[in-house]
Amino acid sequence: MRVTTEEEAKKERDKILAPYLFAKTKEDIIHHIGEAKKLVKANKTTIKDAWEIYLENSNRPDSGETTLSNYKERWDKFTTWLSIKHPEITLLTQVDAEVAGEYARSITNVSKHTVNNYVQPVRLLFKTLIGQQDTPFKEVKKLKEDDSNSHRELSEEELGKLLAVFDDPTFSIQDKDQLRTMFYLGAYTGLRISDCANMTWSAIKDGNIHWKPIKTKRRTKKAVTIHIHSTLEQELKKAEAWKTDEYVLPHIAKRYRKKSTACNVSKDAVRVFEQAGFKNEGKDGKR
Repeated sequence: MRVTTEEEAKKERDKILAPYLFAKTKEDIIHHIGEAKKLVKANKTTIKDAWEIYLENSNRPDSGETTLSNYKERWDKFTTWLSIKHPEITLLTQVDAEVAGEYARSITNVSKHTVNNYVQPVRLLFKTLIGQQDTPFKEVKKLKEDDSNSHRELSEEELGKLLAVFDDPTFSIQDKDQLRTMFYLGAYTGLRISDCANMTWSAIKDGNIHWKPIKTKRRTKKAVTIHIHSTLEQELKKAEAWKTDEYVLPHIAKRYRKKSTACNVSKDAVRVFEQAGFKNEGKDGKR
């Protein structure tokens, strides 16, 4: 673990005292005392307790259950990595920029989209608990994703509305169960409709999806590895009930492979978006 030098300690002391030295009113001083108390509390927050403290924090985003589940899984991935690589670190404030960068670089053999999805929740938790200026992930930049695979990212509320369509008994659509799984694949992997519709069981192993995106595989021949979220894992277990061939979604895949009906799968996807209240979504083969 890196040892704080005398010069660094002096800078930290000056940083803490500066607000009081330059405060103009009693209210300013009271405000700075409040901020200092938060800092002291953050300095004592352990990695082990951080998630529960984050949930109780009134300044965190008002996230839905699906988003919190995603965040928790990605926070657990970070803490597992930290316990292996840096077992000496037990407090949030012991994680510095060097460790944050090391973690981001450790997420390899996956798409830039996936890297961003794993780093963002960890960055948010640190930002919420110890502040924007002190978070060690401040210097970890979001990776620029390949434009050829880009799409508009759905918010947590939008994603919840979209997936809730399949729980509506009044909504009728062909191959509804398989279409539901197709949407879950898209939501939790970032893959396009064409990739989700043609997903094979052989691509799913060791808790990951290993896939060459159809749109880019002829040009790059590069596969992406995407960790299977626990929610998606449950959906894939349901899909085993209709397993008849190599395809995860046999009816959807069969329809998609026929040129005359491939567009019908996309049209069904558009219907789902429209049922959820979205307009002009899914018409370009993106989720």
